[in-house]
Amino acid sequence: MAEVPERTVVARGPRGTIECAVRSSGKMEAKEFLEGAKCRKSLPALYATFQAIVDQAIDDDEIGPKPLKKTPIHEFVKGQVRIFCYRDATGWVLTNGDLKKSQETPKENLRRAEKIMQEDQAWKTERERRRSH
Repeated sequence: MAEVPERTVVARGPRGTIECAVRSSGKMEAKEFLEGAKCRKSLPALYATFQAIVDQAIDDDEIGPKPLKKTPIHEFVKGQVRIFCYRDATGWVLTNGDLKKSQETPKENLRRAEKIMQEDQAWKTERERRRSH
């Protein structure tokens, strides 16, 4: 039986966690994006924001991710970096990221985030099922 990977925790605090979603393939696109060259300049500011959210208020509209219309997906924007995410019981789950090229959120990135969210939720269900056996 294949091992089910663990989510990577990006920030942990008294108000919850921020973790990277796991795709059905085991890939973590948000983690790869955060570790990549495109994100390097914005990384300290992103990690500071993530930590502030889990330390202070997981649903604070001032520092938290902004909701996107007609979808459960939200986005963090720091400089030219967009990180897409969704809310779950323990905090925020990062799905994917990209460089911001315009004010409008690209539909392709949004669809990708929604697909990753679905795969991550299936992964979480499978992980919980295996733990209960």
